[in-house]
Amino acid sequence: MGMDVYGLAPKTKGEKPTIDWSLKPSDEESKAYFDAKDIFEKENVGHYFRNNVWWWRPLWDYVYQLNDDILTEEDHEHGHFNDGHEITEEQCEVICKRLTEALDNGEAEEYKNSYDAYVKSLDKDEPFGHYPFDLDNVRDFRNFVRECGGFQIC
Repeated sequence: MGMDVYGLAPKTKGEKPTIDWSLKPSDEESKAYFDAKDIFEKENVGHYFRNNVWWWRPLWDYVYQLNDDILTEEDHEHGHFNDGHEITEEQCEVICKRLTEALDNGEAEEYKNSYDAYVKSLDKDEPFGHYPFDLDNVRDFRNFVRECGGFQIC
């Protein structure tokens, strides 16, 4: 299971590629579509963010910890499911600011170190021990949030 996070009003350059699957495109046409889609997503970071559940849950918990005054418990709870929950553009502006500050001032790294120590202390059979927390993932999500115009978790 994974989380597909879509920008509600992303800042975009160019047009998102499309393909009509009902026409049964050739392998070459399919490859060209996916290559163009990858380029579009790299150039338009606010359009789409993805994580599998293992990476998403620690990230979302951290985002909530930094923003529990602007994110509700409902936001936190629904953020752990792909049920279409939305976070507003206004919330994203604050989330982006706080993630940037935490990355710049070392707070995110301190959190990672504490998180890693906690995970290491768990029994090897503890499921939570398989959920990684990574600063590059935090940066990627911050970049998405800066450009997304609000987002929906699907």
